[in-house]
Amino acid sequence: MNAHILVIGPGTIQNRMLAKYIEDQIGAASECRQEFSQADTAQVADSRRPLLLWDCLSNNLPKFWTMCSQRAENGNGPCLALINAPHELTLELQALRNGADGLFRECDPPDLLIKGIASILHGDLWYSREVLSRFVRDERKVRPQATQSADTSTLTPREREVLEQIAAGASNEEIAKNLFISPSTVKTHAYNIYAKIRVPNRIQAALWAVQNL
Repeated sequence: MNAHILVIGPGTIQNRMLAKYIEDQIGAASECRQEFSQADTAQVADSRRPLLLWDCLSNNLPKFWTMCSQRAENGNGPCLALINAPHELTLELQALRNGADGLFRECDPPDLLIKGIASILHGDLWYSREVLSRFVRDERKVRPQATQSADTSTLTPREREVLEQIAAGASNEEIAKNLFISPSTVKTHAYNIYAKIRVPNRIQAALWAVQNL
């Protein structure tokens, strides 16, 4: 798999073993690092988009939120997910609202972790159904009804098709099959869409589409 996965956190034997386990199971280059900066992105340029698994035990969550914000503003950047997260609904909702691609709890079994990582690498989100449902309910309460002022003119016809598929709940692989394009092309369209309509992730893009298309 053409991907590069970095476990960001304390250089403990658990994190080093986790990186090795992920590499063995997924076939993607994986390593453990105690820190990560934007300059490090160039070192993993061999992959289409690196995935950073940010250890909640690193006590450096503010930097993680900053990276989420920067990615939302720039429209590109590494995939971002939290690992070893406590079973807290508040933290999971915060991760989703900030635009992180997923969250793995400290009690998640290894096979679920691998399944979630593969899902994120394919361009999908990885969150519990409870949090996704809560997020959608909350957004419906606080967001105004669709208005005629929403600007949809910046979207190309193909981007509108992809966005409509996202709103219908289709995964990237399903969109690729439905529109006869490659999954990598779907991901490119999706990230361009997020940047144009100023949303951080797939869930909010779907909500925007329902209200404005």
